[in-house]
Amino acid sequence: MKKILLVFACLLFLGFASQEAMAQKKPKKEKKEKKEKKDKKDKDDKTGSKGNQFIEFSTEAECGECEVLLQDKLLAIKGIKSVSVDLETETIEVRYNSVHVSDTDIKTAILAAGFSADGEKGYKEARKNLPDCCK
Repeated sequence: MKKILLVFACLLFLGFASQEAMAQKKPKKEKKEKKEKKDKKDKDDKTGSKGNQFIEFSTEAECGECEVLLQDKLLAIKGIKSVSVDLETETIEVRYNSVHVSDTDIKTAILAAGFSADGEKGYKEARKNLPDCCK
């Protein structure tokens, strides 16, 4: 009888111990799932899903004043999230939401501001208002 009770007590202890171990593993699994979900969202933002896009244009902006003018004109457009003008490489990098604005709209805005975009000269009337270095 003592042996039966001893075996029963051991089985009962093992059952509770395995339940405790399983309960501790579950939060790790949930943390892993949350991390995977966050990683997927970050990847989506970088690859352009859900309307998020990235585009780059070559331009002839040469000074800080031109940089500020371009940023002000483009950031005023709904859907444009950020604008970076690199004066050394003469490029404009734009992050935008394609649900609200297209790459053609962005290029048109650059041209309308008087600046060139990918080899196409800015609109003549707008070029008159640019700083002398960019005319």
